[in-house]
Amino acid sequence: MSQLFYHLIYHEKTKRWLMMLEQFEESQTLTGKDLATKLSCTQRTIQSDIKQIKKYFDASILLLGGEDGYHFSFRSPTAYTRKKQALLDQEPLFFYADQLLAGTRRTNQEWAETFNLSPASFGRIKRQFVHLLEEHYQLTIIKKDNHLQGSEPAIRQFMYDLYFKLPLCPNLLKQRIESWDSFDQPTKPGQWSLDPIRLKQWCQLAKWRIDQGQYLQVKKGQNEVQK
Repeated sequence: MSQLFYHLIYHEKTKRWLMMLEQFEESQTLTGKDLATKLSCTQRTIQSDIKQIKKYFDASILLLGGEDGYHFSFRSPTAYTRKKQALLDQEPLFFYADQLLAGTRRTNQEWAETFNLSPASFGRIKRQFVHLLEEHYQLTIIKKDNHLQGSEPAIRQFMYDLYFKLPLCPNLLKQRIESWDSFDQPTKPGQWSLDPIRLKQWCQLAKWRIDQGQYLQVKKGQNEVQK
């Protein structure tokens, strides 16, 4: 899965579960020691997680064996995906990112109340997010009212990665994407052509930002080009 996806997951247990399931989806059979090594945790943690995963996913999966060897398979892929998605609905960073891109401005105290967190807990979540933005997108967040600051191309790149490149997203993001026009258009064969689906995605992001009053910076002598 994409690194952005895991950076947006704040709760370590949720992140560990999804990473473990990704390993199972790829390999089907793994030992407790293999999982502990890949996830950088103890085998006791793996045993505890396995029990809880089996209970949570219930009849949607079949997970057999013990720490000497686990075997994973699907029983209901649709129900399994739905339950995986539901794990993300309690992850605050997805909603925080979406609302920053929508132009919502709130103080730290107001955001803490939105997530039903203490100011200190929200501060930890925000620091994680700020580090992600600075390291990967050269963007930052203005402290007073929590609005996104950076170059318009960088903001749109982050939007594209958030809305169109995540392998799995909470229902909130899924509903926003579904509210846009369908992007499933066939590609016409030819020597050279733009990817029509990606082009429509970029056009949607550009339109949304323009509707918010955000434009690419005008370069000297290019007023007519921008118009």
